[in-house]
Amino acid sequence: MDFLIRRTGRLYFDIESVRKNLNQVAEECALQLKADAQTQNGWVSEMEQILKQHSSFTL
Repeated sequence: MDFLIRRTGRLYFDIESVRKNLNQVAEECALQLKADAQTQNGWVSEMEQILKQHSSFTL
């Protein structure tokens, strides 16, 4: 989600707050953008994948 990645930078500087607030942020974005539940769930799933990519490191 653009809000958590680019607009606030939380993905890079406070990843735990993204995990904690992801569902609430998605809910508020859905309300403001008049998005349906399927779209909202898609945002959450996509963000969970991004979180996994940014917190799993391999050498």
